[in-house]
Amino acid sequence: MLEIVVEDLSRYTSVRLLGEFNADILGAFRETISELDNRPQVVIDLTDVTFMDSAGLGGLIGGTHRIKEKGASVTVVSGTPAIRSLLSTSGFDQVVSVMESSEAAEDALSPTTG
Repeated sequence: MLEIVVEDLSRYTSVRLLGEFNADILGAFRETISELDNRPQVVIDLTDVTFMDSAGLGGLIGGTHRIKEKGASVTVVSGTPAIRSLLSTSGFDQVVSVMESSEAAEDALSPTTG
């Protein structure tokens, strides 16, 4: 079971996933991503993902693509070594910025204008 927590923070919107990221939750993940309109910077935080299969990876690829289509920047926090390895082996980290912590992701964000 996966829980998805969306928070609008001062500089970005955080989409934090908790639990197993697999085919069972793809619909909920896609719906969450589709509701992220007018958010210029999105961080998808996988720190608390305990397992991700190929369906979860496919959902992540599709979700980041949709975010970029809306003109937003997206960064992924990779979490565990197993998740980092999956993102690296698949080449995902060559297409989307992948950080090891939410602090590193926040530091890498573009400055906001105000």
